[in-house]
Amino acid sequence: MMHNINLVAKREYIKVVRKKSFWISTFLFPLLMIVLSFVSGYSSQEAERKVQEEAANVDSIVIIDQAGIIKETQYVGPFQKGTDVDSNIEKIKNGEIDALFIYPTDILSTGEIYVYAPDTGIVSRSRFNGPASEIARQSILAEISNQSKLARFQQGFTVQSTTYDQGEEVVFALQDLVVPIVSIIIYFLLIFLATNFLLMSVSEEKETRMIEIILSILTPKELIWGKIIGLTGVIFTQMAVLAASAVGIFHYATAQFPLPIDLSSVVIEPGQVIISLFYL
Repeated sequence: MMHNINLVAKREYIKVVRKKSFWISTFLFPLLMIVLSFVSGYSSQEAERKVQEEAANVDSIVIIDQAGIIKETQYVGPFQKGTDVDSNIEKIKNGEIDALFIYPTDILSTGEIYVYAPDTGIVSRSRFNGPASEIARQSILAEISNQSKLARFQQGFTVQSTTYDQGEEVVFALQDLVVPIVSIIIYFLLIFLATNFLLMSVSEEKETRMIEIILSILTPKELIWGKIIGLTGVIFTQMAVLAASAVGIFHYATAQFPLPIDLSSVVIEPGQVIISLFYL
């Protein structure tokens, strides 16, 4: 039985690694990830740049304070008072003003603010939402008389968390997650890549009517186990090539951008490795 399984595994392994498509797909995968990362980063930078340019070109923002909560100190720069809603909405439609903020009388109970602005694209449609909320927030905070409390509220808070397990303090570090994260990456690569090769192998033999001939010589168990072992070897070969390619990229990336963790402090615990291998 093991002899037949080894024959099938060897055949499956050699058949796949000899294909040009295998090596093309192996190197196209990291290339695709690099391209997608570049496009995503570039798009984010362009979106941020566009919003900043539009914010710099704002000349007139009308504020209609129906609730009476906006302080006079907020009416500086492009911000100016308004009273009539309909006329200012018409100005928005005609492009005479850049934005209109309306703070309704029930804002303290509903928390709703109405913003009207010309449409300059999907990326910058919500460009005035932040300023409209911040004006109301700063106006409300201005009513706090204790300046030290106000300063602390604006600066935010830092939370120091301590947890215990069976009476002992648990010291958490990001490097403790290195082994689990790596095992998860390998796990999903095995799922997405190995199952694809296995399905292709079985479907090819069914289409060419070879499956009947093979099953007349081997048992179904010998065939499927041979395929699983051989194609798992293919995936580990693919992952080894990807890992070797990633070493150079990783070395370059760490030279340009410092990592948030110290790799020298990573501790590989045997228990984590055994659990990871068990699930793999």
